[in-house]
Amino acid sequence: MAELLQSIESLELFFADLVENLVGLQSENVLLQNRQYGQPSYDDSLVNSAYVKISPELDERSIYKFQDFSYNEEEDNFTLTTKSTRTLTLSVIFYGPDCYENCFRFNEKMYFNSTKILLEKNYLSLVPDRTNGPTRINEQHNGQWFSRCDILLRFYNGVAFEETVERIKDVDIRLEVDQ
Repeated sequence: MAELLQSIESLELFFADLVENLVGLQSENVLLQNRQYGQPSYDDSLVNSAYVKISPELDERSIYKFQDFSYNEEEDNFTLTTKSTRTLTLSVIFYGPDCYENCFRFNEKMYFNSTKILLEKNYLSLVPDRTNGPTRINEQHNGQWFSRCDILLRFYNGVAFEETVERIKDVDIRLEVDQ
C-alpha cells in the first residue's frame, strides 16, 4: 500500500450505488449533487429519486496519527506508514411520493451486517450517534410543492501514506577529548 486516499467523487459514486441497492431505486434516479456540468432537474413529483453528496468534515480525529515501521530485507530499507482517520458527511436528499419511506429504509439498512461489511471493505465505518434525519420537508420549486426527505450520516474513513527510508549503513563516530 503506497497510499490509501479515496477521492470524494469515488466515494460519492460508491454511496450512489449503495442508495440504489438498499432502497431499490433505478440508477438514473440516483444522482450526484452539484455536478460541474449540471444534471437533470427534478420535475416529476411521481418519480422517486435521490441526490448524494459527500463533504469532508473537520474533526479532531484527523490529528491523531499512527506510525508503523517495517524493514524490507531484500531492498535493505525501511517503510514508514502513517495512518489516520478523516470524518466524512454523507448527505442524501430523497424526492418523490415515497421519499420518507425511502429515506427511512436507507437509514435502517445502514445497520445491516452486510452493509457494515461492505463499508469496511471500502475503509468506512458509520458513526451512528451523529446521524441527522430522516427529516421530511416540502420544497417549493417553480410554484409547485415537492415532497422531500433529507438525511445526514457521518463516516470515519481510514487513510494511509507510506514513505521509504534508506537504512543507515555505516557511521563514523569519533570521540575527541580536550585536555
